[in-house]
Amino acid sequence: MSKIVVLIIIVLFLGIAAPACVGEVPPEVLPPQDYPSMPIANLDVENAVSMATLENVADAHAFELWGEDIARGQSFPVADATGDVFAYVFPYIRGSTHFPEYAEIFDEIRQLRLNYQEISEGDGQPNSIEMPAEFYNELRQTVGEFGSIYVSARSTNFPILRASHFLHPYLLVGDLAQEEAMRYLDREETRLDKLYFLGPLQEYFEFTSGEDRILIHVNSLEAWAPEEVLSVEPDSSVPPELMSEIEDMWEQVTEPATPIEIDANDLSGTIILKLIPLWKLVPVVNWTYWCVPTATTMVVGFWDNYYKGIGTINDYGRLIDYWFVHSSGNNVPNFIDEIIDPQTTPPTWRKRPDGTGYKDLGEFINETQKYNFSFQEESASSSNYYCWNILKGEIDSGRPLLWSVPPGVVHPDIGHAMTAIGYRIDTRGWKFVIVYNTWGKTAEDQKDEYYYAYCSGVGCLFPGGGTGGNNLIIIYPDGGEALQRLVPSTITWFVCGDTIKKTTLSFSADGGKTWTAIVSDLTTKACWNSYQWVPETATTKGRIRVQGYTDTDEYIAGDGSQKHFSVTQAP
Repeated sequence: MSKIVVLIIIVLFLGIAAPACVGEVPPEVLPPQDYPSMPIANLDVENAVSMATLENVADAHAFELWGEDIARGQSFPVADATGDVFAYVFPYIRGSTHFPEYAEIFDEIRQLRLNYQEISEGDGQPNSIEMPAEFYNELRQTVGEFGSIYVSARSTNFPILRASHFLHPYLLVGDLAQEEAMRYLDREETRLDKLYFLGPLQEYFEFTSGEDRILIHVNSLEAWAPEEVLSVEPDSSVPPELMSEIEDMWEQVTEPATPIEIDANDLSGTIILKLIPLWKLVPVVNWTYWCVPTATTMVVGFWDNYYKGIGTINDYGRLIDYWFVHSSGNNVPNFIDEIIDPQTTPPTWRKRPDGTGYKDLGEFINETQKYNFSFQEESASSSNYYCWNILKGEIDSGRPLLWSVPPGVVHPDIGHAMTAIGYRIDTRGWKFVIVYNTWGKTAEDQKDEYYYAYCSGVGCLFPGGGTGGNNLIIIYPDGGEALQRLVPSTITWFVCGDTIKKTTLSFSADGGKTWTAIVSDLTTKACWNSYQWVPETATTKGRIRVQGYTDTDEYIAGDGSQKHFSVTQAP
């Protein structure tokens, strides 16, 4: 049986509705007036692909990702910088055969958001965009598990542009974006016009009111003048070596085939899915400074991160010493401020005290952390199969890596670096890279998939020079606990190996920005250790830091509370 027959069978199995005609504006979902309308785009473009084919591609890929128990919602177009349709977004609900009304999703999210609203520092106003990770976890439980497939609207690009394993920003924050647009335009009413897709993490809502318009970034909700973002004409050219592959892929999904009956469950064994075995050890870091240090921190942090139920890699306990709330508001490992100097304007890569720079990431780790890492970068080209074999080798070896997409592929002047944690080869033989996109607070809302040939280069980190299994892990308090002021509480940590002989404990009342010593040179043994501590400062942003040393004061490993705990006034 040919792969295209399987594809058509999947489509028929899912029960696809009758397709719309090319050039027709998708019917608008009519939510309440305080919710954004559906985006539009100019659909009269060259090399347009029929909506029937786009739906077939989206449904088949969604089936491969999430199984047969899915339902598709109303698709909507995303535009390039000229306003022409670039792709369609096909939203899916996972684990259900009914996609709820958009208004219902908006209402559920708004209610849940109100329950989690935090107070911004300084102005005391509700901060609607900065939600804790618990918000996203509850969102999946109450609203549902969602995903989105971006399918190219033109045959001059790869069919699948992106696969997201989370709710699309239109549904997640579209109402907040509209509120921002109303504020910046000083209007009581605005209309969502277009949704621009200018590359990975470069999507913008465009809101209009009369002759005025404003762009709102879909992730940060920052406002931009259109001329600041849309001034560069998109480069529609595709490298010749890729064009033949693009044509072959479209031919696979458009050639006629005669469907036959088949059990959809029989297809599951033909999918190749590979994640690094310890992928949950990759710390999820929200965009801080820019994409490269964020992705780098996740790759490096893999070697010194603790995840409950899995544990940690014991040999590299000096890479993440503690977690803290960054000036950006993100909860990050301290390593990101080790590689970036926040005192420079704008922040730049950290240099040696004498002002000289480091050759690469490996040299930085070795000189500052006393390990023996090595770092290898490789640019992508047709001759090295767009780094596919390198990526596959690293994933098969259980190591995350840096994976980048270039300017000129999906945007003329913007590239992006991400953290690769796996790959997928589907039933058609199409190859996808599974990444953390660097923008999101949980593993699910960061997890994306991109076609492998988008790659511009990779960065591989090879560990070495460890501490022979010596490490330590904070157990309590690690975040979320409620302590009481002047009431004794027990700090607990676990020590791996027998090298660590002394421990220093510190407390932070401001989310890890500043630290006060609790005790120093505390005698430490292997396995379980504890210390009776009486907190004296009330706070909602408490953190504990643990530092382990040898008898000769050599620093071996550190750890810290990954989230806030509270210290309240005792009754």
